[in-house]
Amino acid sequence: MKLYVHSMSFFLYLLLLSPFLILSVYLFDSFKLDSFFSFFVFDQEFLNSLAFTFKQSFFSTIITIFLGFLGSLGLLGIKKSNLQKKIIIFFLLPNFIPTLFIALSFFSISSWFSVIFYGLPAIVLTHVFINTGLCSILFFSLFKKKISNIANLAFVESCSFISFWYAVIKLLKYELLISILFFFALYFTSFSIPLLLSSGIDRTLEVFIYEKILLQGSWSQAMFLSMVQVFIFTCFGIIFYFFKKKYSLFNNKQTSLDYSNGLFYFSSTLCLLVPFFISSVIVLGFLSIIIKAGLNNLNLISWHLYYYSFIQGFFVGLGVFVLLLLTASLGFKSYFRKFLTFYISPSLVLMGFSYLILSKVYNLEAIKYFLLFLALSILFWPIFYRLKLESLIESLKMQFYLAQTLGASYFFILKKIIFPQVLTYIGFASGISALWGSGDFALSLILLPKDVSLSLAIHSLLSSYRWEQAAAYSFLLLILGLFLFYLFNNFFISFLKKIN
Repeated sequence: MKLYVHSMSFFLYLLLLSPFLILSVYLFDSFKLDSFFSFFVFDQEFLNSLAFTFKQSFFSTIITIFLGFLGSLGLLGIKKSNLQKKIIIFFLLPNFIPTLFIALSFFSISSWFSVIFYGLPAIVLTHVFINTGLCSILFFSLFKKKISNIANLAFVESCSFISFWYAVIKLLKYELLISILFFFALYFTSFSIPLLLSSGIDRTLEVFIYEKILLQGSWSQAMFLSMVQVFIFTCFGIIFYFFKKKYSLFNNKQTSLDYSNGLFYFSSTLCLLVPFFISSVIVLGFLSIIIKAGLNNLNLISWHLYYYSFIQGFFVGLGVFVLLLLTASLGFKSYFRKFLTFYISPSLVLMGFSYLILSKVYNLEAIKYFLLFLALSILFWPIFYRLKLESLIESLKMQFYLAQTLGASYFFILKKIIFPQVLTYIGFASGISALWGSGDFALSLILLPKDVSLSLAIHSLLSSYRWEQAAAYSFLLLILGLFLFYLFNNFFISFLKKIN
């Protein structure tokens, strides 16, 4: 058992840290110190891109936090749990659909008002619309868990609405700081949205690295920019580790259970209009351009794009399935699972850059496709582990130790106790990953030839303002993504449970 856990943990460590290891080897082999300092001192474009990245991250974070706080006040006003779950699913909709669909929705809506949807306002608005629902749910969970008893006391003593929330913000300042840092880091490393919506003059650091690698071929400068990102990531990781360890939004210690009276009194269902409006705009914008495009543009499609997109989504979903299953097999004494909890994924460009270096070593076309599937799987893996699998595995600890006490072997416990209870969630996570993987264009732009998948073709169509044809292709991509989700979430998991 120990040999398996240690060897598998080592393998998973290598996978998770592979982008950083590849960049370190490349730096040691080919980087020149004099070019490093000359680039840092004299390149104004780098300073401009860094400043723009901080600016868009700051505005996106502030607006997301404010609107997320309002949305959480609305969720606290819903007493029926079934209705609450349906609202939460609707609010999370922008997070579970590919970025291309959201960008297409905004292009459609901007065409109604004859507005050019590019630049800083477009990037900030898209970031906010994608993550406001998520932020609302995070704050809702935080308030329900941490301040329910305080709210009951404040309700009895007739505390005013403003005074109560002012006191709550002061009380939970560290937890709120964690959420601010989380969204700031998320926006700072955003690549797909700035790539689609950058004006050409103002670029984020991610887009700047992409241009240095693929458009200018400046590998040494791209290496320096990646090092800057690694340094910033390290700072974020250290801050997250020390704050999250003490003030986690997902701490298992339940301080409050009954929140129906106090928090309901200090809620406002009217605030639900904010995230509800955001999710509705995205859905209606996408549906409107789909209806406008019709099916005529489907005659122009090259069907090999559809087949490749299916293969890409399938193997990404399969990769996430295997990685989550291997993580669940490590038991309860593995340090890797603790590491995965606090791990911050590298940016898309940094990961794409590292695997592009690796593909140059072997110089085989098939390697690029394999590395793309692997990169997307590694990118989605920590997200779904932290989302629910971590707490799900912890809830099985007593069953695990009881079975061991009764003499069951380690692998028998995994097969008969652990895996059957986590397969349903892993299937759901794999289905969402397959949906996201089929719609990826950001990493694909770095690693693959142009327009080999539906998502890359849609990106090219959007860049040339052929929105109706892009909408028709997006409709096909949506059907494909939903089919892949069904394949993993239902058929694949049902088949595995039968053979188990």
